[in-house]
Amino acid sequence: MKEIEICSKRIKKENGEEFTAYRGYTKKGWLDLRFTKKCQESLTAEMKQKLEFTKNFKVFVKEDDMNISKKERFDVIYIQAIEKFEEITFEKHLE
Repeated sequence: MKEIEICSKRIKKENGEEFTAYRGYTKKGWLDLRFTKKCQESLTAEMKQKLEFTKNFKVFVKEDDMNISKKERFDVIYIQAIEKFEEITFEKHLE
């Protein structure tokens, strides 16, 4: 089972449409991350909301449920299923 740290960010297009972009941290460094349609359809409403609005989190994925594509300009991680979701919390906040 692989553990992937993820940072999400809300992006606003010029036409006003918004979406969430994901970056995953692996041994290769930060890579773009995408959830496949199959993965999105299998998630509960609660899980979809967590993915949409949680900024820093970890997902645990079976090795068979993820691929790294090198076809694009930058490598992209595609996730087909999530086994576990865990929010990353910080004990100290600097001011």
